[in-house]
Amino acid sequence: MVWRSAINRWIAFIAGMPVLAHEAYAQDTTLLQPGVAVRFHLFPQSSEESADQRFQGSLVRLNADTVTVLLHPALGPTAIPKLWIATFEVSEGRMSALQGAWSRGRLGLLIGLGAGAVVGSAIANAENRRGGEFFKTVGTQMGVYALSLGVTFAFSGAIAPGERWRPVFFPVPPRGPPHN
Repeated sequence: MVWRSAINRWIAFIAGMPVLAHEAYAQDTTLLQPGVAVRFHLFPQSSEESADQRFQGSLVRLNADTVTVLLHPALGPTAIPKLWIATFEVSEGRMSALQGAWSRGRLGLLIGLGAGAVVGSAIANAENRRGGEFFKTVGTQMGVYALSLGVTFAFSGAIAPGERWRPVFFPVPPRGPPHN
């Protein structure tokens, strides 16, 4: 009986994960203040349009159905319907040097592992290595590339850490006639 309750807890935990993930991205009104940096993508209006319509500016006003942003001071505020927005993100500020190093260092490590596997396989095949020698060559190359690219990316992340962006989800209005 104990194992059944444990399984039931795991099932409840896994089933509840989407709810927890949705709660993590709940509206944080402190982030949606006028003047905060925002970036967003628009849905393409036709099949010929480019899918990459990314804009960045500062939030002016947030209404029930529109978002008003200042894309450039010369343009003035621009009101955009929420239904046109595919993704919307709010800046949480710049990362610290340590956060930038950690973030980019992990990326460099992963890229290095992949590059090392490809280069190591090519070297081992060119030298006609088999069995344990093949895996030793590939593993060595993966380690060398992962270490070198991980350290290089970590230094670049410490020098220019970048900015953190938090996604904001707008509630979708109901469609169709109201239900009585």
